Amino acid sequence: MSWNLTSATVNLKGYLSNQASWFVVTGSDFVIDAQNTGGIQGNGQSWWSYFQTHTKADGDGRPIALTLWKATRGTIKNFRIVSPPFWANTAAESTGIIYDGMYVNATNADPLYAGKK
Repeated sequence: MSWNLTSATVNLKGYLSNQASWFVVTGSDFVIDAQNTGGIQGNGQSWWSYFQTHTKADGDGRPIALTLWKATRGTIKNFRIVSPPFWANTAAESTGIIYDGMYVNATNADPLYAGKK
């Protein structure tokens, strides 16, 4: 999923949930406000459990939950990322980005691997 936002406000009151693609935002002068009730549900547990026993030589193919790509003067506000499959978020080739009230939880609950390094 990719959004190109210009002078926009997005009120996100639910969760995005997609295991196949990254949520990529590009553009300028935008605010994404999840109002502490929305964000991304990454279904990470199934990814984490699978990749404990299946590895790939060229990386494991897990998506980054939220990517800001070539964004300018953007704000991500009151945003929740729960169980990201890989990294929770990244800002690449972006300037003037503000994260205000970001919550991330990536707790491994698989009894075979929980608490192990």
